[in-house]
Amino acid sequence: MKHTDIKCELEEQAQQILDKAKERGLESDFMFRTTFERYLSQMETFKQLQEEIDKQGVCSVSPRTIRLYNSTASSANGTAATLINIIKKLNDEAGNHSKLQDFLERFREDDE
Repeated sequence: MKHTDIKCELEEQAQQILDKAKERGLESDFMFRTTFERYLSQMETFKQLQEEIDKQGVCSVSPRTIRLYNSTASSANGTAATLINIIKKLNDEAGNHSKLQDFLERFREDDE
C-alpha cells in the first residue's frame, strides 16, 4: 500500500469518526471536539513527518525525525482510543438518561 493510499484512508477514517459522533449528537460535546481537534493535528504532523521520510529516505533523515514520527504515531493511537471511549461513554450516558426519563414518566403517570 502506498503512503498516499494510507493518507486517504486516514482522512476517510477521521470523517467516519466525525460522522459517528454526528449520528449520536456528540459533535458539539467539548471533550469530543477538543480530542478530535488534537487527533487531526497529530495526523497532520504525522503526514508531514511521513512525507519528509519518504522524500529523504529512512536512512537519510535525522534520528530526531524518526523519534518524532514514532511518538506522534503513538500519541495519535492513544488519542483515537480516547475518542472511541468518549463516543461510547457519551452514547451510554445518553441511553441511561433516556431510561431514567422513561422511569420518571411512568412514576408521574402512576401518581396521577
